[in-house]
Amino acid sequence: MKKGVLVLLILAMFISCNNHEKMDKGENIKETVQLESYPGLDIPTKSQFSTVSQKLGVSNVSIGYFRPNVNDRNVWGEVVEWDSVWRAGAESSTVFEIEKDVYVGKSESILPKGKYSFFIIPKQNTAWEVVFNKDNSLYGTSGYDSKKDVLRLKVNPVSSSEFFETMTFMFDEVKDFDLNIKFGWADKSFEFPIRIDESTVWDEFNQYFKSKSIPDSIKSKYYLKVANFCVFTNDTLKAEECLSLVDKSIDKKPDDFNAYIVKSELLALLMDYESAVVYAKKAHSIGSKSRKMPLEVANHLEENITKYQTLTKL
Repeated sequence: MKKGVLVLLILAMFISCNNHEKMDKGENIKETVQLESYPGLDIPTKSQFSTVSQKLGVSNVSIGYFRPNVNDRNVWGEVVEWDSVWRAGAESSTVFEIEKDVYVGKSESILPKGKYSFFIIPKQNTAWEVVFNKDNSLYGTSGYDSKKDVLRLKVNPVSSSEFFETMTFMFDEVKDFDLNIKFGWADKSFEFPIRIDESTVWDEFNQYFKSKSIPDSIKSKYYLKVANFCVFTNDTLKAEECLSLVDKSIDKKPDDFNAYIVKSELLALLMDYESAVVYAKKAHSIGSKSRKMPLEVANHLEENITKYQTLTKL
């Protein structure tokens, strides 16, 4: 009898403990679900985060970084040690991202498309180095491995006439296919060029127009825009190809004076000034009759007609 009571007591304790364990697990799961159901708290960092981005051809270039202030400190040689890999900012490492392969520096070294940690190695009496490292998840330089460097580039720092209290990255001298990336902090700054191959832009255009999944009614909206791109980039190599795009656009909208303007300017690129005059006059005539042509466009056409006529006589 006593043995039977003892067995029942042990069994009851086991069941009770098991139920408590299940309840604890249930509470933990419930707490986790509750935490995931609510937004986190955004707490400002000591150095504020910033992103700068720029379109380059058909690619985006962006730099994400934390921006430290000088705060009356001696930056170079003290806050940032000479000859050491530096995160080029504060907090997490600076991240450099490109969507297409680019050429970097005056040596035009190829940097494949991707996302990189960006480091700077400042030196006291010689050129500095910038480093593109394929491990883009680093906190500062912790875990940095030089074997993962994709590219190192020498840059020449200058004593800047402008004092940068807050560390700054910016894009300067932005052109159709190239730009300069400029860095500045305290009394030092440097810059280096990057360039995208022009062919990548035309590859994008060609892929779009050859796509079987895009209807011609949609493609036709871009014929004139691509041809105009050829005009303002002065691309004589693509001018003939773009003339055919303009003709397709004219077939769709024969009363669009803009198409004749672009055709005239493409012909001028090819130095066929006589034909350029013909289509400039046609654009002026259609635009004047429609009363939709802005005065500045009409004036521009008249200037072109005079210029092309003069060049025809040469």
